[in-house]
Amino acid sequence: MDNGHAIVFNVGDQNYATIAGQRYKLIQFHVHTPSEHWIDGHLSPMEIHFVHKDEKNRLAVIGVTVEPGAEQKMLRDLWNYIPQGVNQTSSPQGKLFHIASLLPAKPKVYRYRGSLTTPPCSENVLWGVASEKVNLSPVQIDEFKTRYPNNARPLQKH
Repeated sequence: MDNGHAIVFNVGDQNYATIAGQRYKLIQFHVHTPSEHWIDGHLSPMEIHFVHKDEKNRLAVIGVTVEPGAEQKMLRDLWNYIPQGVNQTSSPQGKLFHIASLLPAKPKVYRYRGSLTTPPCSENVLWGVASEKVNLSPVQIDEFKTRYPNNARPLQKH
């Protein structure tokens, strides 16, 4: 779905992560351009946020920064299903996507408590930001940046 701020990929019920010993269901992922986290003094052209919720409705987000590199095949295939208008949805019936291909193989994470970066900016979100980056091709990065050239929240003081 294109919600007017980002392209949101809602996912099925079978996706989850164990974060800090707790099981969280993946509910959606979306992309920000540029990244919303500085790592080693560097802002990346993109960041993917994987938004999770546990059985008590507590939120956890895994952030992964993106650098130009090799094309990401799964995202190329998924791009074909992105709706062309705001508030329109698209559902690729019967098609499976390997979402884990958008994550580093064995990431170390920076963990902190913060808030969502989009309204309602809910507090007390458990964040894990991967120290390793993933690659998308320059063309793939530009496709997102053309649609949303700057949909990132400004950096916040800690």
